[in-house]
Amino acid sequence: MIKELFSASHVVTVFVVFFFAFGIGFFFKRSGLLRAIIVDEEQKTIRGSFINFIFTVMVAILIGIGAFRNGVAENLMKMETLIIGVYAASFGIYSLKQGYAAYLKKGNGGTIPPVTPPPQ
Repeated sequence: MIKELFSASHVVTVFVVFFFAFGIGFFFKRSGLLRAIIVDEEQKTIRGSFINFIFTVMVAILIGIGAFRNGVAENLMKMETLIIGVYAASFGIYSLKQGYAAYLKKGNGGTIPPVTPPPQ
């Protein structure tokens, strides 16, 4: 059990998680650029594009690990439909939000467009 705990894949995973957590936490306070990438200052929320970026990186890391470990590759094959569905939903929700925000900024104020009368 101890040998498996300190295997190369676990050490790499812990390092990657620590690097992301420490790096983002450290530079979040120091760098205005990183804060602008992660946080939408107008709405005081995390940007959807950043969430999609993290999701893409995690899927890419899993695919990279699956290239060298048969067990991970088999589990990814079992969950491929779920991964694609979550991935598509994530980008779809983000795209709908961006489209709705553009619609609101267009000047219509978010109201329903007027219905044109039928031709007579």
